[in-house]
Amino acid sequence: VAEEREFTVMMIYPADVGRMYLQLEEQTQDEKYFKMAEKIAVYYLKHVQPNGSWHLLVSAKTGEPETKNYCISFGILDFIHQFYERTGDECWKELEENYFAFIEKNCLATYNWEGQFEDSKISDNYSNLSHYEADGMIRYIAKYYPDDKEKMAVAEELTPDAPLVLDDA
Repeated sequence: VAEEREFTVMMIYPADVGRMYLQLEEQTQDEKYFKMAEKIAVYYLKHVQPNGSWHLLVSAKTGEPETKNYCISFGILDFIHQFYERTGDECWKELEENYFAFIEKNCLATYNWEGQFEDSKISDNYSNLSHYEADGMIRYIAKYYPDDKEKMAVAEELTPDAPLVLDDA
């Protein structure tokens, strides 16, 4: 699979880099890291699709999408939220809200929590489901919206009723 992805960017990862730049800037007080994070954030802002998300795989050479799949990433949401908190610029809040609405409509409403991993083939709906992004939604809501009863109800719905059992093996 790795050979097939040469010269492609999986768009869930730049946000991770952006969050690390924000942490570096906070720790070092060196503004160059914020500027680097800002470049990533602006890329997301300029390339958001009408549905509120981004193509999952993009050609590093042409910028064109390589698949019909869209990003499902709470790492992106967290990065955008952090950028809004740091700048107060409403464009980031709007981007965050539109992306959250995309995830609600395309994942929460349908329970099509597509697994998006760099070491697996891109799949069609309901053929590569994963708990990671549903878990991400729970963490995102708990972190940023603990007082929002509607959003907390969504997080509770996604939380399994069974107690966590750790395997000793």
